[in-house]
Amino acid sequence: MNHAALDAAIALAARYHLTLIGLHVMVPDMVDMTGIGPAGTMGTGYVAPAEYALDAQATQIKRQANETLLADFQQRCAQAGVDCEPTSEVDNAAKDIVYRAQHSDLLWLSREGLHAGQTTWFSNFEHVVRESPIPVWVGGANQALPQRLTVAYDGHAQASGALEVAASLSRAWRLPLDLLVIHEGLDDRQAQTTLRDAQAKLKALHSPPERAQVGAGHPTAALIQVTAPDALLVMGTHSHQPFLGFRRGHTVDDVLLSAQGPVLLCPKDAAQGGRS
Repeated sequence: MNHAALDAAIALAARYHLTLIGLHVMVPDMVDMTGIGPAGTMGTGYVAPAEYALDAQATQIKRQANETLLADFQQRCAQAGVDCEPTSEVDNAAKDIVYRAQHSDLLWLSREGLHAGQTTWFSNFEHVVRESPIPVWVGGANQALPQRLTVAYDGHAQASGALEVAASLSRAWRLPLDLLVIHEGLDDRQAQTTLRDAQAKLKALHSPPERAQVGAGHPTAALIQVTAPDALLVMGTHSHQPFLGFRRGHTVDDVLLSAQGPVLLCPKDAAQGGRS
């Protein structure tokens, strides 16, 4: 995460009195220790399965960089008056992030890896979003503190979690809430029924939306249109519809790449944890 994205996370934590857990996962460098079989040559003989050993020198360099990153994180938090817990792991990045998320309320990821087109980063990102038990905040360097929330809803049961998360944040952070119903696959009557159903759900959650509308046109365009540096878009990630299907080329992916502000992804059965 770059400094601008980190500063945005710290600003949010300072505003709402949150504790930040700074997790840096270091994947050790490996060196190929390919074994040579009975014939004694790689070209004509049997090649034994590759064995791997830690590259101690490269790993030590990474450890030093890790300590520098976490020290910087701790210093920035201290300057902002934010409680923090710097920690690191040496293992699989995605697996460790998901494990740590069990004990948190919100998981923050930077959008910079998406724009850079980093295949490994995106693979880890997708795994984290699919497996995270809590909502995942995807932020960028251009974001500001949210002044309002917009929750996207398409009528599917899996999307109800996004309504609950948005309602909870709206109450806790005292932010106005807007409702956007995604129209794709619905006729006008179904869309209006879905809109009324979502309004009723939010009212039952004690967070009636200030504004409610059915998105016009393609879902991606409708969603991107409501994003802004100071507006948080809350949406789901799982459904049989492309809108909530987290795959390359699907709406969620397109929104993350083009959003003008932060996006909060609510995986299936995501629930807020017990920390704050």
